[in-house]
Amino acid sequence: MTHPERRTTRVSTARFALLVLAGAYPVITAILYLLMPLTAGWAIWQKTLLVAPMMVVAMVWGVIPIVHRRFGRFISQAVALIVSLTGALASPGPAGAQGAAPHATRWEFNLPSGTLIPIGGQGRALKRGDHSAAQLAWRSRPTLAFTTTVGWTRSRDLATPGKRRVDIIMYDIGAEWRRAPLGAGVLTARPFMGVGAGGRTYDYRGIRAHATHTIAAYGAAGTELGDGRLRLRFEVRDYVSGFASPGDQHIGRTRHDALVMAGLRWVRQ
Repeated sequence: MTHPERRTTRVSTARFALLVLAGAYPVITAILYLLMPLTAGWAIWQKTLLVAPMMVVAMVWGVIPIVHRRFGRFISQAVALIVSLTGALASPGPAGAQGAAPHATRWEFNLPSGTLIPIGGQGRALKRGDHSAAQLAWRSRPTLAFTTTVGWTRSRDLATPGKRRVDIIMYDIGAEWRRAPLGAGVLTARPFMGVGAGGRTYDYRGIRAHATHTIAAYGAAGTELGDGRLRLRFEVRDYVSGFASPGDQHIGRTRHDALVMAGLRWVRQ
C-alpha cells in the first residue's frame, strides 16, 4: 500500500517571538514619549491607568494580528507528514479527530502580588518593596504564551536624604514556554520558563525630581497549579535594569533585582 505525503505547517516560536518583540518595543516607547510629558506630577496609579490599556490594545489588536497577517509565511514552517491510507481509514476515532481539530486560542488574566527584592548593588540603593501587577496573556499554542505585565512597586531610595519613597512602574512583554501538565485535578502543575523586555519608571515622592525611565529585561520561571478556569500561579523573575537615583553617584549602572509573585489566574476556555 502506498503512503501519500501530506504537508502541514507549524509556527516557529523563535521567529514569532522576535517579530512580536520588534513590534512591541517601538509601541511601548511611543506610548511613554507621548504620555510621560503630559502626566508629569500625576500619581503613579493615574499614569498606569493610561499606559496599561494603551499597551494591551496595541498588542492584542495591533502588533500580534499584524505579525500573523504580514509575516504568516515567515513564521510558519512546512512539515511533511506521511499518512497511511489504511491507517487513516482504520482509525477514524479520537486520533483522527485530534489531528483535524485546531487548538483554540485562550486568553488568560491574572492579578498577582508579591515582593521586589533588590540584589547586590541594587540592595544598597533600593529598599525591598511590595508589588502589585496585572497580567494579560495570549496563548497561541499549548506550549507558548505571550504575556503583557504592568506592575507597581512601593519602595524607598536608600541613597537619598531621608530615604525618600519611590514608586516604580514596570511594564513589559515576554514569551513563556510551558511544558505539558503534570499530575491531575487540583494538583495539576504546569511549569514554565520565560524571557521578556520592557521599561521602568521611577517616580519620587516629596522631592523635586523628574520621573526617570530606563529599559529592563528579565528571565522568569514558575508554575501554575490547578486544572480549571481558576488557577494558582507562582512566578519568580530576575530583572536587569539601570537605576538612576538622584542620590547615587553611579547613575545608569546595571542593577539586578528579583520579583516574586503569586496570584489567581483566570483562564478563558
